[in-house]
Amino acid sequence: MMETVVSCSAWTTWRVASTSRAPMEKPISAAPPNWTRGARKTVPSPAAPLVSSVTRTAAVAISNRAMQAMLFRATAAMRVLTKTPFDRVSFTMATTVAGAVETAVYLAHQRQTNLDALAELGFPLAYPSSPFGGIPPAQRPPSMTVSIDTSVPAAFLDALSDGEVTMAEARVVAQMPANQEILRFTCLRCEGAEPRVSEQTLAYLIWKAGSREPLDRLWRWVNPMNDFGYAGLANDPALYRELIEGLEDHSQELADAALARVAPFLPYGAGVDLRFAFTPGCLTGAWRTSSMSGSSVLHIRGGWEEVVERISRAVYSSYLLQGSGGHGEIGSRGLLDARGLTDERLGVFLDLIASSVLEGTLDYVSDPSPETEPLTLTRGVDFVNDLVLRLRDGSPAESARTLIDQGWGSGGPLCAVGRHLARIVAEHDGPLAVTELLERDCVDLFRRGLEIDAESEERRFDHELILMADELSEQFDR
Repeated sequence: MMETVVSCSAWTTWRVASTSRAPMEKPISAAPPNWTRGARKTVPSPAAPLVSSVTRTAAVAISNRAMQAMLFRATAAMRVLTKTPFDRVSFTMATTVAGAVETAVYLAHQRQTNLDALAELGFPLAYPSSPFGGIPPAQRPPSMTVSIDTSVPAAFLDALSDGEVTMAEARVVAQMPANQEILRFTCLRCEGAEPRVSEQTLAYLIWKAGSREPLDRLWRWVNPMNDFGYAGLANDPALYRELIEGLEDHSQELADAALARVAPFLPYGAGVDLRFAFTPGCLTGAWRTSSMSGSSVLHIRGGWEEVVERISRAVYSSYLLQGSGGHGEIGSRGLLDARGLTDERLGVFLDLIASSVLEGTLDYVSDPSPETEPLTLTRGVDFVNDLVLRLRDGSPAESARTLIDQGWGSGGPLCAVGRHLARIVAEHDGPLAVTELLERDCVDLFRRGLEIDAESEERRFDHELILMADELSEQFDR
């Protein structure tokens, strides 16, 4: 499994497995280049804000010339990015031309690594020439509504318009409804642990993203997801203001296009009333609470196609969750495992089905036009066939679950399998059949796709999958 490293906030970094469902919060362990220029300093590190404290303490020890100060802050920043534990931070100042070049090269490399990681996770980084031109006309179903909320990034950009965000302004942005919902979403994922981001922490990160301090500006440049994602807004304020204004001007067309895309998969008269927010702060790209859904503001850089896809996905998820009483999250392993399966092999197989069908169906419904990439689908089919044979042969369940984690994620091989199964069911039985099967059980949709595949000339999947799906259904029917 390939890993990519993305630095994410003032005192933490994310190590992200590129095919993983959600990032794990771990500090980067690799050491920075060996700084050999200048005197070595050791600075005691308080809890937070670490970077600002290091900068202020160390600034006394060097020349006040602007270039040397910036180089020193750069070196300190890289040390903070990479050194753990953070009780003491050691670094060597780069005070010569050679040291400056070494620092600049390392910073540029770190920035490019972060941008590559974000691209691999599906975040658009290019800027389309006409982001909201050419939206196809669509008729929204009368029982469905979507309101698009860009209030958080707009408020941040307003606060930054004079070149700096004050702490008072940062607190106002942190207290906005969409941000409160993100904090709620984050807390729901903490599983009883201390919340990763509190309102106070969020206000601090927003304030730091709007800071004029050289080190804070450097931190934003290294990764647009730093400072809870507000770094990207601060790096390109004019670009994001133009994108937000364009999105607001075309919000009705975008909402209509998203609803029209999902409508064939829903019963006539199905009701959906969704508030969808584009905000900083979600590396996974999407979030949902009982009152709001949202996605990373980075996605608006992809233009109207990306916006419609994100909203369509949220609309379909919202409808499915309404049918289940609104509890939990689609694809949550905790909910699926709670069914009380006693056979561990079947529990792993259920994980496999949920990981492929649920994510793949959302992927297909939100953007049904393109075919699944053949190579990715082939990898996914081989992966599924091999894993089921391993389970049949008595392979340990935990090792099988590890394999599932490696193949999970939007655009991954398991998602490709689920997307393919949803597509052939929709083409054979009609789009509504996809939802009806999924509402009954993800196993039913999986099995129906296998049946259609078995009747086709290609016949991609091993017959063992149908046998094991039947065995799993029998367990549920007891």
